[in-house]
Amino acid sequence: MAKWSNMKQWGLKRSISDHCPILLKSQHTDWGPKPFKFFDEWLLHHECKTIVEEEWKKTYVQGWKGFCVKEKLKAVKQKLKKWSAVEFTHIDFKINEAKEKIASFDKLCEHKQLSDAEIMERKQMFIELGKNLKIKEGMYRQKARKAWLKNGDANSKYFHRCIKSRQRRNEINCIEVNGNQLVGVQEVKDGIANHFQKLFQEENWVRPVLDGVDFKHITSQQAATLTAPFSEDEIKKAVWDCSSSKAPGPDGNFRKMGSWSLV
Repeated sequence: MAKWSNMKQWGLKRSISDHCPILLKSQHTDWGPKPFKFFDEWLLHHECKTIVEEEWKKTYVQGWKGFCVKEKLKAVKQKLKKWSAVEFTHIDFKINEAKEKIASFDKLCEHKQLSDAEIMERKQMFIELGKNLKIKEGMYRQKARKAWLKNGDANSKYFHRCIKSRQRRNEINCIEVNGNQLVGVQEVKDGIANHFQKLFQEENWVRPVLDGVDFKHITSQQAATLTAPFSEDEIKKAVWDCSSSKAPGPDGNFRKMGSWSLV
């Protein structure tokens, strides 16, 4: 299944037979760049919080506050993407490398007594192996979106199946527009864009006139509460009530690291 993970099954129209022909396709569909995700396990690295805070402070943007926050988050995202590509992309290689070094020390100690330096290096390899295994497990858990699982569950096979299941469930293979099936990536994108453009396009029509109709009115104090700006405490409470893993984008960084004071 790992080799044929991109396999698609299509049921075609049957003719005089009582069986429908089945078409199997194995292809990789490129939908463009993937959205940025912030993984909780990055916080185990001592550089993560420092990178976010330094990039946020040094990025200078002029404009209204919402625009400034957006641009600063964009800068933080780019910095984290480059940093994570170096530190976490080859996590499997680091795990295998640590295992091989530990195995070599185990084989060496069968023939001689390890020196103090070798014992310390072997101990460090165990620390690195445990850290990288925890990082890999946590990334699988977060990708699987299984919030009910407690920390310590290391069933990576189960997580992997959950991830694949979510990918298949969320994948758009084709859409039907006016009785025609659109299969290609660009055709699907254009079909979806055209659908929502028509859906949200305002048509000119005669609106009814309500002159002379007496409606109930709210007081000026009630009206003021409807248009009052959100307070900082309300915003913070709304963010803090969310799970720390519910915002995988760059806007989730500050919630997870306790760096909300930067904003």
